[in-house]
Amino acid sequence: MRITVHRGAEEIGGSCIEVATDSTRLILDAGLPLDARADSAAHPLVPGLFSEGRAVDALLLSHAHADHSGLVSVSHPEVPVWLTDGTRQMLFAGASFARQPAVPLDRQRTLHPGRPVRIGDFTVTAHLVDHSIYGAAAILIEANGLRLLYSGDLRFHGRKFGMARQLVAAVRRGGLDALLLEGTRLGTRASEENLTEEVLEQRILKQVRQAPGCVLAMYSPLNVDRFVTFFRVARRSGRIMVIDPYQAYVLHLLNRPTLPVPGKAADLQIMVPPRFNENAAGQAVAGSSFAEQLRGCQITAAAVRANPQRFLVLYRESMRWWLFPRALPSQTLAFFSYWEGYLREPRLLSWAQQLKAAHGQLLPMHASGHAHPEGLREFARAVRPRLLIPVHTAHAKSWREWFQNTRVVRNGEEIRLL
Repeated sequence: MRITVHRGAEEIGGSCIEVATDSTRLILDAGLPLDARADSAAHPLVPGLFSEGRAVDALLLSHAHADHSGLVSVSHPEVPVWLTDGTRQMLFAGASFARQPAVPLDRQRTLHPGRPVRIGDFTVTAHLVDHSIYGAAAILIEANGLRLLYSGDLRFHGRKFGMARQLVAAVRRGGLDALLLEGTRLGTRASEENLTEEVLEQRILKQVRQAPGCVLAMYSPLNVDRFVTFFRVARRSGRIMVIDPYQAYVLHLLNRPTLPVPGKAADLQIMVPPRFNENAAGQAVAGSSFAEQLRGCQITAAAVRANPQRFLVLYRESMRWWLFPRALPSQTLAFFSYWEGYLREPRLLSWAQQLKAAHGQLLPMHASGHAHPEGLREFARAVRPRLLIPVHTAHAKSWREWFQNTRVVRNGEEIRLL
C-alpha cells in the first residue's frame, strides 16, 4: 500500500491524499486551499484527477467543507465520487443556497456508515464522526492485509459522543497499521479551554436571558449541532428562533425526528428575504414540497423589527439591507459562532462598529469543529496505530512531542506501508 499526501501535510485546508496499490488508486478528499478559488492554480499535481494520467478508481469525500470537497467539481468527470448520504445532502444544500459547486448525480456513489464496499484492491468503510458539518466520516481502508484510517476532520467535544466510541471499537477489532490524523489545533496551548457544545449553550443562554433587545446568531446553516444549540437557547429563554430558507432547507433535507421542523414547532419560524422566488435558491426549490413549507410558516421582517426582544435570529451581513434598512435595533446582541480569526476581516470589523454605535455588542461564542490536542492524543492511544502520519496541520514537526510512531512527511512524498 502506498500513501501520498499530495496536499495537507504542511498546511490546513486543501486536503488531497492518495492511497494506491499497483492496480488501484483512491483519492481521499479534493479540497480547496483556504482563501483560494477553484481554478487551475489551486489544483495539486494529481495525474488522473486534475490532469491526464493513470486512472483514479475513486474519490472518497470525508465531508462537505470546501477545504475537503471544493475541487470535486473540477476533477476528472469519469472519476466516481463516494460520500455519505449526509455529505450528499450538505453539498446539495450548499449548491442550492450558497453557490457552491455541485457534484453531478451520475458521479455519486453512497458510503453507508459501517458497511464495507469493495473498490478494486481495497475494502473501504466509512464511520461517522462528530464535526461541525453533518455527515462527516472517517474512512477505513484495507488491502493486502494492511489497515489504514483517515480521520477526516473530527472532534470529541460535540453532542455526538457515541461516534468516537464506535469508531475506536471498529478500528481496534482488526488493528491499525497507519493513521492519517488531522491536527488543525495542534498549535493550541494545552491549557487553552476546549469549549464543549453543552458549555457553549449554557454561556449563550446566560447572555440571552440578560439581553433586553434583539439577539442575532451568526453561524453556518450546515453546522446542524450549532443550530441545535441556538434553538435550545431560544426555547429555554422564551424566544422564538427565526431562521432563513437555507437553514430551513437543511432541516427539510435531513428530515430527522430529533430535529425541529418549522411549522410543527411553534417557536421556530422562517423569514424569507425579498424577491427570494426570483433568485437562484428560490428557483432551485420552486414547485417542491419545501416551497409549500415556506409559505406555511413565515414571519416577516417587519414583525421582527416591531418586537425584537421576542426573537433569536439567524443572521448574516447580507441581511442588513432588508431586515434593518434604517438602523440596527438598540442594544442588539450578536453572537459570532465561527472561528474567531474571521473577526479580523474588514467587513466584520465594520459590522462590530455598527453594533457598537447602536449600543449593541458582537460576542464571539464558538466551540471548534476540530479536536483539541489532548483529545487527539487520547484517540491515537485508543486506536494504537503502528504509524501515525499528521495531516491538515501547520505544526507537523511538533507532533513528535505529542505522539509516538510519528512520520512527518512533505507534500508529494510517498510512503510505502509494508
